[in-house]
Amino acid sequence: MNLTLYNFIGYLLLPVMLLRLLLKSLRTPNYRQRMGERLAFVKPIAQRVIWVHCVSVGEFRAAIPLIDKLIKQYSNHKILLTSTTTTGSDAIVKHYQNSVLHLYFPFDVPFIIKRYIKKVNPALCLLLETEIWPNLIHYLHKNKIPTLLINARLSQRSLKKYQRFTAKLAKQTLNNFSHIAAQNQNSAQRFIELGVNKSKVATTGNIKFDLNPTVNKTVSEELGALVGNRKIVVFASTHKGE
Repeated sequence: MNLTLYNFIGYLLLPVMLLRLLLKSLRTPNYRQRMGERLAFVKPIAQRVIWVHCVSVGEFRAAIPLIDKLIKQYSNHKILLTSTTTTGSDAIVKHYQNSVLHLYFPFDVPFIIKRYIKKVNPALCLLLETEIWPNLIHYLHKNKIPTLLINARLSQRSLKKYQRFTAKLAKQTLNNFSHIAAQNQNSAQRFIELGVNKSKVATTGNIKFDLNPTVNKTVSEELGALVGNRKIVVFASTHKGE
């Protein structure tokens, strides 16, 4: 697959994606209320912007130490946080309130992406983990906007899929990143196997390990009283079928 074919499929699927959001909005009205943001109907941002994309709650929570550093060290910039899910949006607004800008992430279709970049006009874009969007990365690169994939990960299964179905597009897209900061050596090596220039890839560790959450003593004591001396197994993160 190349970028032309990817875009052809994207245009075909755009009505389907919009319909899917409308159906989701029957249960979660937020999907409908701010749909325009996903189509790049956003107000121009006059200030210098650092754009951080966190697809949902997990990526946002992992990025908090980094976002806090950006707010502190780049006080002359506005930090824009984008998310794809409504839960991610709620988490961002609840945590940072008015200290950052927040928008929904746009559909990765050329005319939408070009308008979104023009309105946001970022000085830098940071994408987390596996957020590899060919048009976004292509047009950021074309506009000479530094773009980093941080806390990046690539499983062996995903590597095989890229190699089998989209090897050319994946190589082209990943090499448009200014830099890729991988969670571990295995992920770094897989990016290189996909054809990424070695000079663009570094192993920097998982920023989730930089989190330093505070303990709520009241909750801990209440849980302790309920549990007593019993042993507990916690399934903290599960997927359908597990």
